[in-house]
Amino acid sequence: MAELLRCDFGSPAAAQGIDPADLDAMLAASGLLVYDHDVLRGTVTWRPGGVTVFGYPAASLGTPEAWRACLLPEDRARAIATLESGAFGDTRLRAERYRMRDPAGRVLWIEVHGRIFRRDGHAWRVLAIVDDVTDQVETERELRLHSQILDTLADGVTMAREDGTILLVNRAIERMHGWRREELIGRSTHVFSGLTPAEHSRLRNHVQRTVTREGKWQGEVIERRRDGSLLPVRRSMALLHEGEERLWVGTRTDVSALRALEREVLEASELEQQRLARLLHEGLGQDLAGAALLASNLASQAAQLGSPLAGPAAALVEVLSRTVGDCRRLAQGVRGFALASGGLAIGLDTLAHDCEARHGVLCEVACDAEVAARVGAEQAPIVFRAIADAIEAAVAGGPTRLQLTLDADAERLQFVLTDDGGDPFPEDALRRVRYRIGMLYGTLTASQGESGSRELSFTYPLY
Repeated sequence: MAELLRCDFGSPAAAQGIDPADLDAMLAASGLLVYDHDVLRGTVTWRPGGVTVFGYPAASLGTPEAWRACLLPEDRARAIATLESGAFGDTRLRAERYRMRDPAGRVLWIEVHGRIFRRDGHAWRVLAIVDDVTDQVETERELRLHSQILDTLADGVTMAREDGTILLVNRAIERMHGWRREELIGRSTHVFSGLTPAEHSRLRNHVQRTVTREGKWQGEVIERRRDGSLLPVRRSMALLHEGEERLWVGTRTDVSALRALEREVLEASELEQQRLARLLHEGLGQDLAGAALLASNLASQAAQLGSPLAGPAAALVEVLSRTVGDCRRLAQGVRGFALASGGLAIGLDTLAHDCEARHGVLCEVACDAEVAARVGAEQAPIVFRAIADAIEAAVAGGPTRLQLTLDADAERLQFVLTDDGGDPFPEDALRRVRYRIGMLYGTLTASQGESGSRELSFTYPLY
């Protein structure tokens, strides 16, 4: 193309070592269309010879005016200005795009770039390559539109190579993490991670295995902003194949406000539970204990005096003592259980025993000690409280039997509660369980079978 623009079509071919017929053949083979304007004669020749110019016969566009008349009115002045700037200044015509209408009325985008030749300081020849770039312009428009759509999303979007090299981010990523786009391109996705390098590597391997197996991955993770502050995000990942290259496309949703609201609601609920527990224990419980003590004294005196009221008094003492025990267990249930020093396995046995004592619901536990030991010291209290809330959600439906199973594989821990049937799980109770397991980036599911039996389960990753 550069050689063509250096050719002087007005000079004898022999002087340039180029046969015009050969030149036309080369142009025809290359698919290039050349605009040859003889400034002195005011004529335009289109090369190679015999071509049509975007549907027009070449002879009909034999003058610059005829050619410019095909351009849309909005672009004509710019075309003239570009030519004039070359006539009096630059010898090269910078690439410009114009719109024109073909004979069928369709609007085409064309790109023109070339060179102006001078003799004695005067322009006498203009050579330019004219190309139909309509498809390219449409493609560029679609790319711009896609980019604008990405940048209007509230969720962050990233695309990275398999080694973690960032190729694309949208504006939401900039807002969420505090980095500028140009600072992120080419860096590793580890720049977002709130995990240690070893934890990040395990998470990436877990995500890749899940996507390979299931086609996508979703979960909550803690990421780090540029200023070092932590940010909880809900992430999804999928794999895109571009030729032989594997590209990882992900979205990020900032859930910090949601988690803060859930924490406030849960803390307010627990404070109210603590208040009710104190009222039960220190108010009603103390009154019942006092009444039981008085009844015991009366029963003793009646027995010593041989009163016929001794029997009823003893029965009253038994009822009051049982009621005091029930009140204490009720207060403990409202207050909630804390994980004892014996660990998660013993804690589950405690919950099962309490379930039977307070609700009369048989509760069986299947938890291997090695599985319980895999739950970290920081995660164990959260798992314990989540299971306690799950039990409360289940017994509210009126079952007679519960089965609790805690199991784990190489990647995740799973808790499953099943029963023999009852009303649907209360949504507020499920919300508490979902929040607690969400702190471990886990998921909760609840279902009810055709027979009425119910299942509540949660899983969380062990990376």
